[in-house]
Amino acid sequence: MKPSFCKTRAHLLVCTSQQCATRGSRILFQTLWQFLERERLAYYAGGGLRLTESGCLGACQFGPNATCYFKPENGNLEEAWYYGLDYPKILSLARALNAGEELPLEQRYDITASFSSSNASSSVSFKTFTPSSPALSSLEPAASPAIK
Repeated sequence: MKPSFCKTRAHLLVCTSQQCATRGSRILFQTLWQFLERERLAYYAGGGLRLTESGCLGACQFGPNATCYFKPENGNLEEAWYYGLDYPKILSLARALNAGEELPLEQRYDITASFSSSNASSSVSFKTFTPSSPALSSLEPAASPAIK
């Protein structure tokens, strides 16, 4: 007998490692889980969203952080990375992922977005973050707990 499979539209991973947890990510994860169940957005409740706790996503000082993987209409697997999330922001992200809508740009750190003051024109470009990336060179390393 094999396990049952529930098709999903997207997978949302919330970092609950120590740095993000001190910034409320575990409570954020639990509250989001309850919301997904109540609103029937969870993959097993008829929705299309899978939620998972994650280890470090690499932007510790800016947490709580999350990443998501999804397939838009073009059929290519895509990803989005978010930092500094609070409950309203992660709800907005979860709703957009479940509905297959355009994802919020606010708090994304995998893209560079610039908008005119009238919002008449906007441009978005994707960039890759690597440990040697200039975008990450300004990040201070997080203090590590003393190991005894």
